Amino acid sequence: METLYEEPGAFIKLRFDEKLGVYMMHLDCTAWSKSEFKRYLKIFRIVCADLRNRGITEVYGLAADTKAIKFNKMFGAVLTGHVAEDEFGNLNAVIKMET
Repeated sequence: METLYEEPGAFIKLRFDEKLGVYMMHLDCTAWSKSEFKRYLKIFRIVCADLRNRGITEVYGLAADTKAIKFNKMFGAVLTGHVAEDEFGNLNAVIKMET
């Protein structure tokens, strides 16, 4: 897994899923406020621009619950209508983001 951005309490990581043939993005943060969101959004846009420069135009992710779906939608993710099982056997909504 490649770390695209990391700071204490927040990260953006990327991996290529050989089975699905797509890039999977993992992002999370522990501190949350309006000002933090604005700061994270700027960082996310920089990361996405870097991915586009590398030829990666879309990434996918898994969202475990409605809170995770809402969080990812704030960064531009859309639901694909599919579900996938994670490494623990839990079903997750599959989301997609254009970089």
